[in-house]
Amino acid sequence: IQYAATKANISYVFDSLSNIITPEDDVFIFTTDHGNYVDNQWVMCLWNNIEMTRAEFATEINKINNARSINILMEQCYSGGFLPVLCGNNRVVMTACNNSEESWPMYYPLYDEFCYHWISAMNGETILGGVVVNADSNNDGYVSMKEAFDYASLADTQLEHPQYCSDGTQGECFSLDGIM
Repeated sequence: IQYAATKANISYVFDSLSNIITPEDDVFIFTTDHGNYVDNQWVMCLWNNIEMTRAEFATEINKINNARSINILMEQCYSGGFLPVLCGNNRVVMTACNNSEESWPMYYPLYDEFCYHWISAMNGETILGGVVVNADSNNDGYVSMKEAFDYASLADTQLEHPQYCSDGTQGECFSLDGIM
């Protein structure tokens, strides 16, 4: 949030995180905007027409090797193509679409539809309308990463197929409030 989306800044942020994250910390990464599949590579589009491949992004995330959990929400087109290199121990990865699809916005409000519903599920109400959203399917008082993903996947009406991977039950055990 503090820096322009350049490779150098992304590397700087993950270098910094690698020095301060402890085994008691949970990390949440939310990527937005555009993605593509070009030259047999899945990429995130950064500033100034620069692209970051899934391998480059995985290298940055792998710098954080001692967090209790790493939870990643990806909204960009073709984001499902990042799953093979991001899934791993203590990780939950959720994408708005599969590896061959574009991710679509809602007409109103203008948000990526999958992420709008995911954020609303975590928030307990819709972003703009204040309509109550109950995604706590097991009624334990917390909305886990998996519950938010399931809610958003069902609520998403666009022609896209959100993807999910988790290390065992990691997604059921973590919310934005931490471990449950």
